[in-house]
Amino acid sequence: MFTEYSLFWIIPILIFATAISWFIYFYKQKYFSKKQTITLFTLRSIAITLLLFLLLSPTFTKKTNQEEKPIIVIAQDNSSSITKTKDSSYYKNEYLNALHSLAKSLNKNFNTKLYSFGSQTKETNTFDFNDHYTNIADLLTNIQNEYFNQNLSAIIIASDGINNFGKNPLNLLDKTPCPIYTIALGDTNKRKDVSISSIRFNEISYIEDICPLEISIKAKKAKNEKVKINLTHKGKNIFNKEITIDQEDFSIDIPTTFSCLEAGIQSFTINISTLEGEVNKENNKRDFFVKILDSRKNIIFLSAGPHPDISAIKQSINKNKNYNLINLTDIKDLQKQNEVNLIIAHQLPNNNESFEALKQLQQKSIPILYIIGKRTNFNLFNNLNNGLKINVYNKTSQTQSLARFNNSFSLFSLSEESLDILSQLPPLSSPLAKYDLSTSLQTLFYQTHNSLKTNYPLITFNNNADNKSAIICGEDIWKWRLRNYLHNNTTKQVDELIAKTIQYLVSDKDKSTFKIKHENLYNQTHNIRLEAELYNQAYQLVNTSDVKINLKNENGDTYDYIFSKTSNAYALEIAELKPGKYTFIATTNFGGINYTDKGSFIISANELESIDLVAKHDLLYTLSIKTNGQLLYPSQMQNLEKIIKNQEDAKPIIHQITTNHKLISSFWYWLIIILCFSTEWFLRKYWGKI
Repeated sequence: MFTEYSLFWIIPILIFATAISWFIYFYKQKYFSKKQTITLFTLRSIAITLLLFLLLSPTFTKKTNQEEKPIIVIAQDNSSSITKTKDSSYYKNEYLNALHSLAKSLNKNFNTKLYSFGSQTKETNTFDFNDHYTNIADLLTNIQNEYFNQNLSAIIIASDGINNFGKNPLNLLDKTPCPIYTIALGDTNKRKDVSISSIRFNEISYIEDICPLEISIKAKKAKNEKVKINLTHKGKNIFNKEITIDQEDFSIDIPTTFSCLEAGIQSFTINISTLEGEVNKENNKRDFFVKILDSRKNIIFLSAGPHPDISAIKQSINKNKNYNLINLTDIKDLQKQNEVNLIIAHQLPNNNESFEALKQLQQKSIPILYIIGKRTNFNLFNNLNNGLKINVYNKTSQTQSLARFNNSFSLFSLSEESLDILSQLPPLSSPLAKYDLSTSLQTLFYQTHNSLKTNYPLITFNNNADNKSAIICGEDIWKWRLRNYLHNNTTKQVDELIAKTIQYLVSDKDKSTFKIKHENLYNQTHNIRLEAELYNQAYQLVNTSDVKINLKNENGDTYDYIFSKTSNAYALEIAELKPGKYTFIATTNFGGINYTDKGSFIISANELESIDLVAKHDLLYTLSIKTNGQLLYPSQMQNLEKIIKNQEDAKPIIHQITTNHKLISSFWYWLIIILCFSTEWFLRKYWGKI
């Protein structure tokens, strides 16, 4: 018990209550006997004391025990490979019944959570086995985040172990706080099969270019069989080859080339003839798409001096054959270039000569990508009037800036995978300064300093159609690319950021009042994201009108959608569209005028779940052994309850909860006060003196 005011005030309260009661019963009234007077005096004193005590705001502490049941996560592999085997009917019926029975039984003593994983991880109790790939690492990451610091006692993963997307789940086991029990599904028997295991090609090429292509073929239990491989484009054969399978476990890489005379997204198909008795025929065919261009963009790389960033950025840009990258060490050589589509100014301007050169480029409306560093002369940079003023506190002082994504950024979109990885990359070295931004800037990433979120830009864009520019407020991008590769065995995510930045800057100016922004090619494994922009007469973004879109596939099926409104534009995400080519017509009405935009895109199929249907129980076994769990088969599922109950740490946790309550809100306290006054009143009436 404690009070808001000093307990010293209890003494004046007691004196006051006693004095009032004495005045009523000893000084003024003479009607009661001595015993009656003392009784009534006592009741009145207690009642007044209790009532006045509330003025001190007394609070009392209450302790209660709350039991937290152990949590068990049951995660079911929802990928299509589960039902592509001979036991598909079993997995859709008897097996699912047994799984739900296990969950129901476990829920008596545990807090059981059912999850589905594959293309995405979600909490659900329904499974359709339609996901296009399996990502066990995403499942573990979600569980670790969702149940951090909770009483998670066991994870049960039911899968065939065919992990064909994302990170290696074994690298996440050190963050898994409990045993993983695995239920081994699928078929480990190798059957006669020939498949296209992978294809390697350049996603972008040019008209009449010779494009390299490498086709990887695998075969099992088909020794001495012959198969034919052909490559077609719009129904026309452009490559044929026959091979003889000379081993029971066979693989071969077949190199070839192709070319195309048409610009745009071109579809190619690889087919392998099927074997007699082959069960899985889905992996005998693969489609791939190449973007054929008819012109290149010239990019000039200018720098203040050697830096590892230069090599990292050049490697990323050179992956795109659409760009002709020229590295100039002397800024005077810039005058010798006939056509320039983009300038990358690394730590420039650093002197008056580079300032004048950049000023002239601005006047010619040539886009510039500025990369800020120690050698940048900030007074000259600020005089370029590119929308950002960097007022440094000290020319040599720098701070470490992590990237924080701006959800309101609308100039282009990055994949969720890239945003997730970019947020985990090491900091860039940014100038320690005050940043003043104009309204023409759109920031892609903000700076975060030692967990302190700021509104200072790390990567920002000047959204001026007549004079595009971008500013990276930091150096050491090479660390991003290196960390990306070390953690994910690829630089794809950092390369996407650089590619989208370059693509935005070199893209032709589009003054259309209404336009739909979309990719030319989408993968079936991801949602289709479309964006719409509507401009008023002052060419300012508005979104007061509704935007509708009609999609039509090659079979003539149509789909109607309405865009959602963002801060000043529109966005639409579509899931579960089948692979193929889609055309669209988008419409809106603004100011009494109808606007229309048309276009098309392609959704490529994902064959990951069909390439190899042989279950990988060795991965499941490793997951269990390394976390002190066990591997079981569907027939042993019901043993899991007993196994988990025998875990020493699979026990409820008792939490003692301490809560503070105001005495004024106590029912019993008021009841005592009322009883005192009521008893006093009753006795006075009973003794006949009221």
